[in-house]
Amino acid sequence: MSFNIVVGGYSESDLFTLTFDSEARTLKRTSTVKVGYRPSWLAAYPGDNSLVFTCLEQQDGAILALRYDAEGKGEIIARVPSGGGWPCAMLATKDELFYGTGHLSVIPISPNAPYFLSQDPTVLAHFTGKGPHERQQSSHPHHINFLEDQQELFVPDLGADRVYRFKKDTSSWLVVEETAHEPGTGPRHTVAYDGVLYTVLELDNRLTAHRLSASPPSTGAIFIPAPNKRFPTPYIYVSNRDQDRDSVAVFAIRSDGAPELVNEVWTGTKHPRGMRLGGEDDRWLVIGGQFGGGVKVYERMGDGSELVLVAETDEELMPTDFLWL
Repeated sequence: MSFNIVVGGYSESDLFTLTFDSEARTLKRTSTVKVGYRPSWLAAYPGDNSLVFTCLEQQDGAILALRYDAEGKGEIIARVPSGGGWPCAMLATKDELFYGTGHLSVIPISPNAPYFLSQDPTVLAHFTGKGPHERQQSSHPHHINFLEDQQELFVPDLGADRVYRFKKDTSSWLVVEETAHEPGTGPRHTVAYDGVLYTVLELDNRLTAHRLSASPPSTGAIFIPAPNKRFPTPYIYVSNRDQDRDSVAVFAIRSDGAPELVNEVWTGTKHPRGMRLGGEDDRWLVIGGQFGGGVKVYERMGDGSELVLVAETDEELMPTDFLWL
């Protein structure tokens, strides 16, 4: 069986499509579409992976919508200005597209033309603050996580050591909680399972947990795939980058909700910013190095805590995000 994977990254102007053949165990570039400078983040429309959004991470930023066919070939179908520089950290719901530009912005979307229902994004929050680390000179919202049932968002601010919780009140989003982390730790991504929010602290290479009242879906560089027949035990998968630990760490979830490291796989990629699970039963994991080491596909084995390399390409695509079509 073949799978198409869209690769976003810090290329000069391209989104790439890699085709992974699970029987031949090959990974090859099969398509390229020019979109503009640094298309670093990807988000599919819920329920329709052929409709893909990306952002151009540059000073005069833009948000694009693309349509992909069954062969993995993409075409730009809409474009709007981002309303701020260096847009990143995208999340799509059925009605709205969220992203960060130093603040949190949202624009209404539709699965049908014109796809963007406004040319002017709304700023939900202006973030301020900084931390003691050299990478914390200003606020840096780095990820957006959505709790659909409760209409809540979690936004980790790597620059200010905060995780913000937003609640939708009729038609607007309001900050209802701030979680402070230790200065200089840099919260990067969040995910939840069974009422516990797990946060990756990038700057000191830790994973924290605290109790919530609901569980959002998995996005970003930390995942808890839903248990299934092939893999009935939930595990947390975290990509580590820098600090000589460019790896995938696998954590078990203890009965009290605390994470316990059970495996760590060194990938040979340099600064792996992008990682995604895909295929039937989330059997496959794709990861790539922004600064080198190519793109690799691993198979989850055993109960899911083992990862075995099955395919790779040494093409230097400067990936920062992936999307299984």
